[in-house]
Amino acid sequence: MTGLTGITRKQIDGKGRLSIPKKLRDLLTGTNGMEITLLKIDGCLQLYPQSMWTQVETAIDALSPFAERTRKLQRFWGMRSDQVVVDPEGRINLSPDQKEYAGIDRDVMIIGAINKVEIWNPERWEKVTGESPSLEELADEMANGT
Repeated sequence: MTGLTGITRKQIDGKGRLSIPKKLRDLLTGTNGMEITLLKIDGCLQLYPQSMWTQVETAIDALSPFAERTRKLQRFWGMRSDQVVVDPEGRINLSPDQKEYAGIDRDVMIIGAINKVEIWNPERWEKVTGESPSLEELADEMANGT
């Protein structure tokens, strides 16, 4: 799954619902109905289309169950993920726990990250991008295998 790109600023409504931009929503939900997977990681909320989430689960499931780190990864991955439903108006409901984890109050940044969508507190997003290498530096490192 690719094509989840772009960046937009949105607000959560008084009932804790966030409207996902149509382009991203259509790619997230695809033909699997209106259910997507939300993962709390890296200080943000990541939204996965079911097809991509199945690949992630398959990769984690393939790890050795005899390794302690595998069991910890499976445990933490499982407890930090949840199925969420996109309502007919294209919104997802964020729980108090999810908003607290991501430091979200009202304003959010919605980031397309190629195979997933990330929801960020705007201040955290600015900090993360300010501390990161440039796109050109990252691309150069990946091309050179460093």
